[in-house]
Amino acid sequence: MAIVTSKDGLILREKPQKSSQKLELIEFAQSVEIQPQKKPISETVDGISGEWLETHYSGSNGFIFSAYVRRFAEIAASVESLDEGRLYGVWQNQKFVDYTKKPVTQLNLKPNRQFQFTIFAGGDGGGFGTKSLEGTWRIENNQLILIESKTFQKIRYALFKQHLILAEEFPSAEHRIFLENFDAEYPGGLSR
Repeated sequence: MAIVTSKDGLILREKPQKSSQKLELIEFAQSVEIQPQKKPISETVDGISGEWLETHYSGSNGFIFSAYVRRFAEIAASVESLDEGRLYGVWQNQKFVDYTKKPVTQLNLKPNRQFQFTIFAGGDGGGFGTKSLEGTWRIENNQLILIESKTFQKIRYALFKQHLILAEEFPSAEHRIFLENFDAEYPGGLSR
């Protein structure tokens, strides 16, 4: 997993080259799943050296340029201090704004340490739906920990440039209930 650190977002391309077809714009602070690389494809794009990374995002496979993403460990020192008062309220992911004309993924953090997390849960065959999860939350080691009430599965977030981002480099099977959208979506960067 890596986080898009370009304020302008990052283009997912069909092939590992700047002139390749654009598949999608990945917004700032979104999480992307990096595939294992057999042989890195190095290049200099706009005067910046990097590699093309094979990536899975929003149900699509493509390539992104490494200079504009960072693994959580690389930005951990830049995360903002968490205090409860700043967390209360609804955080949204804009990922499906074009599909639904409104935000789909929403995390409602309540002052009573309860949360409701609504994620996209469908789309195959033209259908559309959401799935809601509920549970408790706490702050631990400057990270927001969500604990789902039925399975007690956990997921960690950190605050980075006013966005909640996944503090998970290699999400495990323990996180599937939060991370899966019928195995395609990751609720990445959330903002107000």
